[in-house]
Amino acid sequence: MTTPTPSVPPANRSLIDNHEFLADCSRYLEGLYTCAQVKKRWRNINNATWDLLGDDNELVDAIEQERTRRIRSGEAKRELAQKHIAADGPNTLHNIICNERANDKHRIDAVKVLNSLTSSPAEAEQKDRVIVTIRLGRDEPPLVIDAAVKTNTIDVTPQEELPPPRHTIMDYSDE
Repeated sequence: MTTPTPSVPPANRSLIDNHEFLADCSRYLEGLYTCAQVKKRWRNINNATWDLLGDDNELVDAIEQERTRRIRSGEAKRELAQKHIAADGPNTLHNIICNERANDKHRIDAVKVLNSLTSSPAEAEQKDRVIVTIRLGRDEPPLVIDAAVKTNTIDVTPQEELPPPRHTIMDYSDE
């Protein structure tokens, strides 16, 4: 049995089959994690091991496949959005709310969005649903309608009044 040389990475199936490791490496490629964060999470990775892992074509292919899966499923986009919203969103919304020169509608919308960021997704989903139960009789099964609420936004900004319509009076007396 031969031992691998330092230039050839060890055949380590455990990392190739480890979904969490592949996902963390994908997050590193997407800019969600730094190299130091991945190394810290996986405590046994030092710089030499990191370099050897980068030379393992099978592992690199598995990481690329995981990255492609995350992009296609929208998981990468959601995590990137969460990172940016958590970092910048509340401060930006706070600046809009406190800006006295901002349009009142924008300030109110900023309050609503900031409020929605603080609520749980399950709570928000529950608020946006309506359940209607209709019972036609004791022997009949109830008719249950469970639907999402479609919100309509009504613009109540005052508009210029239109002039009254012109009425044309036709004179047919000459005929």
